[in-house]
Amino acid sequence: IKAISPPAQSSVFVYGTLMAEEVLSVLLGRVPVMRPAWLVGYERWFVKDAAFPAILEAEEPSLCSVDGRLLEGLSARDLRALDYFEDDRYVRTIVTVTAPARTGSTAGEAESCRTTAYVWTKGLGHFVDLGRPWSYEAFRAQELTSYLEDPVRTCATEFALEEARGDGSTDRA
Repeated sequence: IKAISPPAQSSVFVYGTLMAEEVLSVLLGRVPVMRPAWLVGYERWFVKDAAFPAILEAEEPSLCSVDGRLLEGLSARDLRALDYFEDDRYVRTIVTVTAPARTGSTAGEAESCRTTAYVWTKGLGHFVDLGRPWSYEAFRAQELTSYLEDPVRTCATEFALEEARGDGSTDRA
């Protein structure tokens, strides 16, 4: 029997800095279950003057895909923390990714999973360095250590303070 995809609200496809277990650990206080995944029809580029990427719908969708990780079993708090971390230039959008089937399935089998991803806001393409592909390996080697301090630890601290206020407002404006 083929595994059933998780509901969109308990999973997120990540394709940039959120692929790093160190980043997730600071933001969520844990590393959620994750597996490799691919999103067809999108391209990943550097955001200008930043260490992180954005994904945009490709002009030739059938020719492009973005590799990443499918984070699963996320709590409502996890999603609020991730939403807080991603700024208002991203929109959590429902997408369908392809991922290796879960354990117990036939080897080599893949499944389509309906989930969400942080997609760059249309109309803000001028902030993206089109033609400069973002590399996870280069990010880990060159940027991860400083990135963990700012913005990751800074954001995690701000989010915790917002939550402690208990006003239900964890939106950065």
